[in-house]
Amino acid sequence: MNAMQKTSYSQFIRRGFSLVEILVVITIIAVLAAIAYPVAGKMIKSSKLKKNLAMIVTIERGIEDFYDDYGYFPIDAGSDDEIELDQVNLLNALAGNTKDRNTTGKNFVASLPDASNGVSGLVYLANGDIDSLVNSFGGDFYIMLDGTFDEEIDEPNEFGNTTIKQKRSLIWTYGEEGQDGDENDFVTSWE
Repeated sequence: MNAMQKTSYSQFIRRGFSLVEILVVITIIAVLAAIAYPVAGKMIKSSKLKKNLAMIVTIERGIEDFYDDYGYFPIDAGSDDEIELDQVNLLNALAGNTKDRNTTGKNFVASLPDASNGVSGLVYLANGDIDSLVNSFGGDFYIMLDGTFDEEIDEPNEFGNTTIKQKRSLIWTYGEEGQDGDENDFVTSWE
């Protein structure tokens, strides 16, 4: 190799990326991130809605199994009423934490997850009793029981006004924005 070849070779080795090349790479990365962000957001939201549905199915199955075992509901439901204040008592009865209605102490909702950072599962009191059940967005679940035992429950007003047949319970939760949010984010046990 002669001196001229050595110089051009060493200049090639020492040469870094130009500012234009760096800006092109940054632009490409930014475009890819802009495309991927909404897709990832939709996938995360879809995953949260599926978690909500899984918890609803677990509660519904727990109520059905409890009723099949005992012949009555975990709490008194004198009519087709929405259970909000007694939701904690219902969940504790289903979990076997109260013996007045769940005399065997069987846990009918053992597969419900524990909440992590205040979302997606059961929140417990210091004594081990259930304090609440929160959805994947930190919101509440709502439960109606067929207190008339005719396996017909009137759908809650915000969803319509039809009678749901062949159900002992209706369970639902709202999405990220709560009751005022997108109806596509509402998860129910009957649709």
